Amino acid sequence: MFDDLLGPVFDEVAEVDWVVHIPLLIDYWCRVLLGQEGYQGAILAAHRHVHGRQALTVEHFDRWYSLWVLTVDARWSGPGAEKAKSHAA
Repeated sequence: MFDDLLGPVFDEVAEVDWVVHIPLLIDYWCRVLLGQEGYQGAILAAHRHVHGRQALTVEHFDRWYSLWVLTVDARWSGPGAEKAKSHAA
């Protein structure tokens, strides 16, 4: 949300309510990485909606992924971290 390129997409285009969004992110990644039940969202539909309001570009995805990798690498290592990066890619 603090990134110059991605911040406006989250705040102005998607109008993300972070109080709602963060638990969804946690549930999603717990399902992907730990196999936990809980995430009931439609990840592609949600992002398709944002793309319909403003085109998501290669630059958006590249920036998001580079921030993701930096964050994962700064905090974790091992197979779970590699799976998180691979899945995000």
